[in-house]
Amino acid sequence: MTATEKQHAEAFWAWVQKNLLKLEFMQSMDREQGQELTDQLFQALNPYCTGLTPTVSTRMSGEPGFTMVISANGIRPFFKNARELVALAPQVKNWDFVALTQPLPKHVRLRFKFGEDILDPNDLWCVLMTAEEYPNYLGIHVALKLYDKFDGDEEALDTLKQMVINLVAHIIGEESIAMDIQFLEIGPLPLAPMEQGYFQFYDLPEKIAEFRAEVPGPHSEE
Repeated sequence: MTATEKQHAEAFWAWVQKNLLKLEFMQSMDREQGQELTDQLFQALNPYCTGLTPTVSTRMSGEPGFTMVISANGIRPFFKNARELVALAPQVKNWDFVALTQPLPKHVRLRFKFGEDILDPNDLWCVLMTAEEYPNYLGIHVALKLYDKFDGDEEALDTLKQMVINLVAHIIGEESIAMDIQFLEIGPLPLAPMEQGYFQFYDLPEKIAEFRAEVPGPHSEE
């Protein structure tokens, strides 16, 4: 970190400390107020690095308090910026400052709204994919009930795929999806997925870990 970057990082954390109360009420603000505070948060962060995204939420553990995640949006060159920024974070009671989106605790379950439908991970099944010409590459095929409903609507399927990618990022963490996964596709749900080698979505972290224990990823030495 350069001296200038350190100055910008310290200025960002000074802004955060000054606005902690507002940030704690961020999720209960109306849309206009929330967007204004979000804009101010980015304005405070961007002089340090424009490749990072800060998000504020209550603690996923269920304990009282808040978490600010500094995400690199899955872009590996910005991982270092996120980590160095958080290394300078102040110690604040009831606040956690975290570099990169971390895997959710196992007890936490997510559901995303997709139009009038619900994307529920309990309805998703996965199978790992490999390619002979790229032996250390790993892909995920995700089969889901909603696929058939939007089959033929490329725009809807693209949006659905992005939501699945977001789900995967929450389950395995930002670093793992950037380092361990090289491609992801979605498709219709077979009638008997388990009989065809699929496993349940929430088993994905363990399956990836098992594969990578045997086959290091292409970015493992970075």
